[in-house]
Parts: sequence; structure tokens; C-alpha cells
Amino acid sequence: MKRSKHSIARWSYSFILIFVFCFVFCPRLSSAQDRTRNAAAAPEETPKTELKADGPVELKGDRVEFNNSENKFDAQGNVVVTRGDTKIFADSIQFYRQEKIGMAEGNIVVETPTATITGDKMTYSLDKQTGNFTNAHIASEPYYGKGTIVSKVGPNKMNLQDGYLTTCDHDEPHFRLQSSSIDIEPGKQAQARRVKMFVGPLPIMYLPRYTQSLADRRPRYSLTPGYSKDYGFYALQAWRYDYNEKVKGVFHADFRDRKGAAVGGDVDYKTDNFGEGMIRTYYMNEYDIGQGHLWEDRNSPDSK
Repeated sequence: MKRSKHSIARWSYSFILIFVFCFVFCPRLSSAQDRTRNAAAAPEETPKTELKADGPVELKGDRVEFNNSENKFDAQGNVVVTRGDTKIFADSIQFYRQEKIGMAEGNIVVETPTATITGDKMTYSLDKQTGNFTNAHIASEPYYGKGTIVSKVGPNKMNLQDGYLTTCDHDEPHFRLQSSSIDIEPGKQAQARRVKMFVGPLPIMYLPRYTQSLADRRPRYSLTPGYSKDYGFYALQAWRYDYNEKVKGVFHADFRDRKGAAVGGDVDYKTDNFGEGMIRTYYMNEYDIGQGHLWEDRNSPDSK
């Protein structure tokens, strides 16, 4: 007995929403794949990870005053602080000359060879290359992140609190990996626990632990839309993830107009004691509507 149009539609609505979000609103996906092909053809460049953090400090601003009793500079308006490979832009800053520590507010941008951090407020040590940022964003091409607090805990290590990581460069990313704490080494890897994967506002997957290589420029997400005689219109989606260095996988969420929605997962594992292999799962609550389409009216036995 065939299912009614409404029962089929209820099962498929969430996958249609995923398709709309990713296909209509994420043109960046195709360009990311183009960049990947171009990167494969070109000689691989070694990312620059060593920062030049020594040398003199240069401070500029519309108004700069020096407080002799506290041994600090107060700068206001179009502030720029430069030392080695690090540049700081802000509306205002208090810079302590002896400690090389700046406390800034307003339109903050910190540029280094490995990442760019923006935020509302900042406390930053030029000597240690460490600091805290509030309501901050980070960019380490092609990855982006946001956190209520971003802590730079070393020259090439950061932590995001109550934030996310994504490859979408929109202010409101169309897909993201969200966690209460994410550790990032720009150009190397990102690690998090209790991760939720979102497409738009929809949570679609939970991972107890997640590791992602930031040196891998292949897209983490792929979308294959199309049409065929058997499937009708379809959208095949895949997310690559790294549980750790020895366990990696792909999560599938597919929709076929004439067959229904399907989910599945592939896991590649390599162990010291049990060898290596692959586990593949795929589930479809299949229906058959012939040569019609999901949105077309059809007679249902339930309606008689």
C-alpha cells in the first residue's frame, strides 16, 4: 500500500531544508572545490608558523599621550601597534611599555601570519604572544571561527569558548561545528568535545569528540545536486570528519525525490592491535512514487 503524500512529506521536510540552505545560500562550496583543484595543481606552500615577536614596538594614533608615573601610553583614534609580524588595530589602547601589554577597546583587529582575530575588547602581551578577546572572530583561511571569549594561549595556539568553527565566511555561517570549547592550532588542527553539527538552524549530528586538520584544504562538505529517471531530483551531501588521527569518517545525508531521504556513515580506522578497516552504514526509509514528484497530488488509500 502506497503512502500518502503528507506522510512522505513529513519524513522529507528536514532534508529539503538542508538542501535549500546548502544549495541556494552557499555558493562558496563550489569555489572551495575549485580552490582545492587549483591547490593540487600548484606547488604546495609551507605555511608560515614562526612569528617574529621581538624588536621595537611602533605605536601610532590620532592622539597619543604618555603617563610617566605608570610608564604607559594612552592612544585614541585609528590606533596601530606594530611589532615584528604582529599588527594591532583598535579605536583606543593603553600600552604598558615595560611589560609590552596592551589593553584595547573598539574595532580590534590583530593580524599575524597564521591568523587574524577581531573583537570588542582585548588584553594582549606582545612578548608572550598571548591574550584574551571578547565577542571575537578568528580567520585562518579557509577556516573561520567565533567565540564569546577567544584566548590566545601561545604563539600558535588558541581556545574558543562557546563558539563554532566553519569554512563558510558569512557572518551567520550556513554550516558550523559548535562546542563550548574548541582548541585551535592555526595551520595544523582543531580539537573539540561534545560537538554539534548545524546546517543553518538545524542540528543534524552530534560527535563526542572531534579533530579536524587545518592543513587539509580539501572541502569538509560536499553537495551533489542532480536529476535522474529513477531518483527524480536529488541532493547528495557528505561531511568529512576526523575523530582523531586513527579514526576518520564521512557522514551522509541524502534526499531523492522519488525514493525518499537517507542517512549513513563511513568510518575508516587504523589500530595498533586490531589492524585497519572500514565500516559503512546507510539507511533509507524508501518509498516509490513512480515517475511523479513529491509535490504532485496523488490518490492515497487513506483518503478513501
